[in-house]
Amino acid sequence: MTKSITRRNFLKKSSQIISVVSLGSCGVLLKGCSSKQEFDIVIKDGHFFDGLGNEGFVTDIGIIGNSIKEIGKISSSKGKFVIDAKNFAVCPGFIDAHDHTDV
Repeated sequence: MTKSITRRNFLKKSSQIISVVSLGSCGVLLKGCSSKQEFDIVIKDGHFFDGLGNEGFVTDIGIIGNSIKEIGKISSSKGKFVIDAKNFAVCPGFIDAHDHTDV
């Protein structure tokens, strides 16, 4: 003898299964949303000059404390503070911003 399922029981069981599956996938989604901020400051798209006479180039700079930790393409979400340096020169290591160089 087969047990018949009522519409009410079917909907109840289906909603329970959907709830469990949905809750399980929330962890995966939330893990992707949490962005750990790796840098105290990220300077974006600045024209970087190293002070050694090399030609400048546009890049991003990641800073932790008082030290440059990374130079290259860095996501804005990785910085606690983000400085948009587009169309500005970035000259780390220059003691005086009023410096006479060949730049």
